[in-house]
Amino acid sequence: MGTIKVSRFKVTVLLVVASAAGAYFAAAFSDAVLAGDALDYRGLMAEIFSGKVPYVDLPFPHLPLMLVPMSVAWLIGGSRDLQSYAFALAGVSTVIIVATGLVIRRIESGIAIEDLTVRWILLTVPLLPFLLFRNDSWVVFLALAGIILAMNGKKVASILVLGAGCLAKGWPGLWGVVEWKRGNRWVAVGVGAFTLASFAVLLSPPLQAAQSPRGTHTETLAGSVTGLVRSIDGSDLRLERSAATYIDGPWWLLAVNVAFGALIGLSAWGGLRAPFEWARSWRLMGGLTAALIIASPFFSTQYVAWLTPFAAVDRRATVLMLPVNTFSLILLTSWHEMFEGTVWWWALLVLRNLLFVMVGLYLASSSGASASRLGRRSRLLEAAGRGS
Repeated sequence: MGTIKVSRFKVTVLLVVASAAGAYFAAAFSDAVLAGDALDYRGLMAEIFSGKVPYVDLPFPHLPLMLVPMSVAWLIGGSRDLQSYAFALAGVSTVIIVATGLVIRRIESGIAIEDLTVRWILLTVPLLPFLLFRNDSWVVFLALAGIILAMNGKKVASILVLGAGCLAKGWPGLWGVVEWKRGNRWVAVGVGAFTLASFAVLLSPPLQAAQSPRGTHTETLAGSVTGLVRSIDGSDLRLERSAATYIDGPWWLLAVNVAFGALIGLSAWGGLRAPFEWARSWRLMGGLTAALIIASPFFSTQYVAWLTPFAAVDRRATVLMLPVNTFSLILLTSWHEMFEGTVWWWALLVLRNLLFVMVGLYLASSSGASASRLGRRSRLLEAAGRGS
């Protein structure tokens, strides 16, 4: 099976058309759950543009550079009303997603991962109905733009762009591990400094007060299993709502999430010790990102977009990741089933999370394989497919 070549024009058209279809799909849901975050973003922007300062006299549950897409959407017409803001935010997100696709196309040619762009587009399509109305496409773009700058030897620029990603969501700082392996120690230290700064803001009292966590986040692995058990028993789910939805339970539920995240991280040990190769590094970054998400006390649906570019590395990871992203869309469109204790909804959430763990384990464990071995494995799989 040959490589599918896609020009910059085709990438742009595909993503614009897919984004338009995603926005139309989102508009079909009258409960606005898919575009619901736009309401929160617009409320924050109205307060900020009236003179309030985030973290000072305005509870702001995000890292500072998440202000960029929110503010742009406000300035290009979103200040009129909620519908205008949602439309403007979707437009901003479409531009960012197209730019991300073009960056991935450059990365594909730079590190010789066949069909990376096509697989990423395939995996991203199910996410568009809700990703268009959230800020996480901005963070993915910053992470990948920083990576391509690092690949091209633009050390200062890569530090600044990856640092911006850190100050938007934190996780792009994981690329510092790769730069350390490459021998770019001062680049790794610079990215690490931005990462520490992001965690300092994240753990600060003003931001913690704005997020107001009240238990175990329902979408985490431990939270989903707890919800499934209670829904099967027919007992009280004991859900708590603040900036997100949490499930009340013992403290060790958080430890379960950390343990599974650590398992993925340990699976990357071979990749951490192996000599530097770009194919390994792409998988290593994916494994570390999955480990961070699973270990985190908070797993919002759109976080699956963080892993998607790295899961597009080969067919096996793509086959595992596609249901993760599709199930995430189904879970959001049927969000009310969570509060009603519907067993199938909680079972689907558990399955989504287990598949996500499998993707992380696969990427982490395969990050220790050499590029030639990975290429040979891919050719054997293709030959087996033709033989059948």
